[in-house]
Amino acid sequence: MKRIILYSHDTYGLGNIRRMLAIAESIQSDFSDASILLVSGSPMIHAFRLSAGIDYVKLPCLSRGASESYRPKSLGISKNRILKLRADLIRNTVLNFEPDLILVDKKPLGVGNELAPTLTELRSLAKRPKLVLILRDILDKPEKTIPVWTSNRYHDVIRDIYDRVLVLGSTDVFNAVDEYAFPSSSADKTFFCGYTNRAGSLRPRLEVRQELGINGGRMVLATTGGGEDGARLTSEVLRTAEQIGSNFAEHCVVFLGPEMPERQADHFLSWGSELPSVTVKSFSNDLVSYLGAADAVVSMGGYNTVAEILSVSVPAVIVPRTRPVSEQQIRATRLDHLGLVKALNPDNLGPEELLRAVNHAVEDHQTSASGIHKMNLAALQRVSDHVRSLLNDPQRDGHARLNGGGLSRSTNGRSSPAIDGLVPLAATNS
Repeated sequence: MKRIILYSHDTYGLGNIRRMLAIAESIQSDFSDASILLVSGSPMIHAFRLSAGIDYVKLPCLSRGASESYRPKSLGISKNRILKLRADLIRNTVLNFEPDLILVDKKPLGVGNELAPTLTELRSLAKRPKLVLILRDILDKPEKTIPVWTSNRYHDVIRDIYDRVLVLGSTDVFNAVDEYAFPSSSADKTFFCGYTNRAGSLRPRLEVRQELGINGGRMVLATTGGGEDGARLTSEVLRTAEQIGSNFAEHCVVFLGPEMPERQADHFLSWGSELPSVTVKSFSNDLVSYLGAADAVVSMGGYNTVAEILSVSVPAVIVPRTRPVSEQQIRATRLDHLGLVKALNPDNLGPEELLRAVNHAVEDHQTSASGIHKMNLAALQRVSDHVRSLLNDPQRDGHARLNGGGLSRSTNGRSSPAIDGLVPLAATNS
């Protein structure tokens, strides 16, 4: 039986945990005898259905501030103390579960370097797990990402510790190796896997529309992902439905997101109940089925939502978040240039602009659907293929791996140079 750990720090929204859960389920479907353990700080992990063979360890929650800094979300303790607590939980989990492979989401050393103690501890093992870094297509604009990776020595860590870097994206949209100036030591380990395709879990369109009481007419679905900063877009969608009515949508379905502040959520639920053509829901762990039932989608530009939109090939207007990182804005702009979605500047948001953008997306759908058909949406299978390749590698001592690298146990008992001398826990923001 293979044992696999997926680490997802989860400080904001639902993106990280949804992405890593999809990967876990894909791996589980390929390795029926695998035991997969998610290590996550997501406050919503309990709301997702977990397949047999998958379980989770819940880390105390963190919140991300406007400057990409982190703080405790619920507990009244210091940032340093909560990171120490999380680091100890991660270390004990890894050492007791004894995984064959660890997949790390986004941050090579975790939030505030919380993975560093675990990676250091692995140097004492005769056989260490394989280590894979999972990156979404876009992290932030290069002028911000490159200095962060340089100051945190992430490329040193990848060179000395990680076996592979798997990017869930396409070079047709964003070539992270080139745009983030990866050195050859990282570039040689990096593979582009395409975007995640979630259409495999899609319920029939008619079934979903009947559940919503929709028998005909245009259905526009709006989602802001986790919803923590989704009030502006939600308000504009409801205002558009109220002022323009059926010319915008004969049926408007709005998902608020589970992390929208309670006062805002109550306001939108009350507002939606007063509009005859509007249904407002808080959350669904099957959003992709609702997307597949829609005639058009208005959403923010998070990775998972966009990947699900591409999976079901629905006309889409993306209104990206622009702060504190530019990831969504870059993604929306690039996909718009490829003709796959319509990007709408959040600073120009209003009922007439939203109506115009939705109409354009619907009118241009035949062309965009053709482009989506050519997109690489095989990320989940590609990740599983890499996992299979690594687990079948007979070299278990950290040497002679494909693409080099590995945290080996040296004769003097010291860890890799990438681990020695790292700044303490909580000293970094990204």
